[in-house]
Amino acid sequence: THISALPVEILTYIFKWVVSSNLDTDSLESLALVCKSFYSLARAEDIWKLICMRTWEKNIALSSYSSFRQMFMKRPRVKFNGCYINKTTYFRSGEKSFDGLYKPMHVVHSFRYLRFYPEGTVYMLTSPKLPLNVLPDLKTRNTYVQGLLQGHYKLNNDKVGYSASYGYHKLNFSVMNKLFLNLFKFGCDGRIYE
Repeated sequence: THISALPVEILTYIFKWVVSSNLDTDSLESLALVCKSFYSLARAEDIWKLICMRTWEKNIALSSYSSFRQMFMKRPRVKFNGCYINKTTYFRSGEKSFDGLYKPMHVVHSFRYLRFYPEGTVYMLTSPKLPLNVLPDLKTRNTYVQGLLQGHYKLNNDKVGYSASYGYHKLNFSVMNKLFLNLFKFGCDGRIYE
């Protein structure tokens, strides 16, 4: 049978499966580009309500939004299909030369990587390595990278709080780092704008 012969309920179930627990809204939007009926199914309120419930758990009232899809697009949230990268640069003085006239300065770059997952898990890594070398290691959940912190995060209105710990052999070193990030509004092109 052709896919157009399937009942709407089954197609809606397939669309919910595409979104899955990873909240893959990009694939849902790609499905909407296939044909008019897929476009209307991808805009179904029950699918977007489910996405909003998984994103914010509570506080999903449509008070200032016309639909759950609009809420998902306009309301600040954590993105799960990428990695947040913060580059830090500082200057460090080097050793003085023997004659004392020359004192070099070093420019030190480090990157903090944050990778969020829908069920509340966060990976954090601080490394001098460039994103090109680190990002392939952070794509999967079952990864081992030296210095990787794993923890949990909580979304409160427009702030994210997280705590992470680092396990080394049989010892557990715990870093309770309550860091609050300001969330950004996302543009249509996927770039992050303040």
